[in-house]
Amino acid sequence: MVKTQKKTKLRPGKGAVAEILTKFIKPKQPIPGDNPHHRSMVILEEQCIDKNLNRIFRFYYPDHGGGGGGGNDKRFGRTLMWANSRFVDVIEEGGHKLLFGGLEPITPGASPGHNTDSQHDNYKEPIKHWHISKARKLLVEDVTNGVIKPLIKVIDDDNDDDDNQQPECCWMLHNSPEAVSLQEVYTMRPEYAEYRFDKFEERLIEIYRKVTEERNRAGEHLRLLEEVMHW
Repeated sequence: MVKTQKKTKLRPGKGAVAEILTKFIKPKQPIPGDNPHHRSMVILEEQCIDKNLNRIFRFYYPDHGGGGGGGNDKRFGRTLMWANSRFVDVIEEGGHKLLFGGLEPITPGASPGHNTDSQHDNYKEPIKHWHISKARKLLVEDVTNGVIKPLIKVIDDDNDDDDNQQPECCWMLHNSPEAVSLQEVYTMRPEYAEYRFDKFEERLIEIYRKVTEERNRAGEHLRLLEEVMHW
């Protein structure tokens, strides 16, 4: 019996070439022949999260033109569009140092620029699983206490359609007046840096979602209790 080699999943990053069903691009793009299966080729620019804490990719057409129009982002000097990351298929990776989430560092005190793809692929996290680790416990505490929180801004392109508003996101620390990079959050505690950086944002978002859900549930219970007390 011949074993088939497992296909390596290509990783998203700045400059990576990707395909996406055109109908999922925001702002909405013209679809040639109204073909719902039409796919567009795009170049990824950055990764962030939207107001619902879904991971999104921002990208542009290879010719920088933007076809049906998008948000003109002065930071990049080109028209950017966006879509939920689950709709985007990477067909060619960019540079390994430009992967979203980053490859640096893989261990505390790692020298920037010296980690290779193979080092990250072979890097083993501590024996204690993330879900029962001190690092996760501290991250839950930091999110619950407001030490770490997302900053979601919306860039309005003078269009009332919500789909045509560009999300821009980053992270905030309680002791910093300005937004900080994900790596700054990651390195704020040595316990965080014991675990893989390329998985850190996904874990952080998951915890933030759960904390927010618990707060909303507690607020609803309090509201119902106050209604009962006023009967």
